[in-house]
Amino acid sequence: MVFGNIAFSQNGKLILAKEVTQPDSIKGARIQRIPYYQKVFDSTKLTDITYLSEGLKIKGFIAEPKAPGKYPCVIFCRGGNRDFGKIDWMTTTFFNEIASHGYVVIASQYRGTTGSEGLDEFGGADTMDVINCIPTLANWLSADTSRIGMYGISRGGMMVYQSLRSLKNIKAAIINSGSTNKHDNFSRKDGAAWDSGIYGKMIPDYFKNKDAELKLRSAVYWPEKICKTTPLLIMHGSGDWRTPLASTLTLVQKLTELKHPLRFVLYEGAVHGLRGVGISRENMWWEWLDKYVKNKSALPDMELHGE
Repeated sequence: MVFGNIAFSQNGKLILAKEVTQPDSIKGARIQRIPYYQKVFDSTKLTDITYLSEGLKIKGFIAEPKAPGKYPCVIFCRGGNRDFGKIDWMTTTFFNEIASHGYVVIASQYRGTTGSEGLDEFGGADTMDVINCIPTLANWLSADTSRIGMYGISRGGMMVYQSLRSLKNIKAAIINSGSTNKHDNFSRKDGAAWDSGIYGKMIPDYFKNKDAELKLRSAVYWPEKICKTTPLLIMHGSGDWRTPLASTLTLVQKLTELKHPLRFVLYEGAVHGLRGVGISRENMWWEWLDKYVKNKSALPDMELHGE
């Protein structure tokens, strides 16, 4: 399903591209906590961008290695909604880290966030802001758009699933604590705020079509629509109250029945975003991206086989 008119001739056009750097306080704190970040910052650069998406000016960032060359790409999908969870200087240090592994990283603030025009529809038309990162990359000197992966966290997981209903050329995707069923938010400890305070303000015609609009944003209802040639690394923590594990398990089961190439990793007791689980999380990310995006490895055989 397409959420907007992909025929917009200016989609992805860069309006602004300005190289920036994180404040010394941010960089210094990160280096002090994790010394190897000194090499990360020394070997990569960060650019503040504004690009067009369906006629709207959308803010974002691109991180890339400083060394000249053509590099595979990663589209990063942030969590939150509107200004909550927006990309800040601390978030961009993660983009530098991905770039230090030999990738060009592009991230959108989505429409409706400070600095971006339009209204955040929480997985509606704003999905086009993710999809339109691809034509932006096509005009970026160091980007090899024959090798593109995606990474989404929380709401960003929903954005990955939504995008993969339309995109057929994504080599691999990683979903960290991804949202798979928007009905789940009603049972959260802050559930009372979601109906009128978030969904009602963000989703067009929500009060007329609640169930349909939430299902549109919930991959658990349409696993067969997710591009089957995009292998998925789905990671979740059993202690996550923001995106309950049960719906992710349901989606994984349905994808498995569809023989969708995937790896599912459950971290016992881990919280939202898998904070504190250690280096095994990052190592798995790099392995997944390197295998399917950087090296374009063949998809696994999902049929029953072996001795």
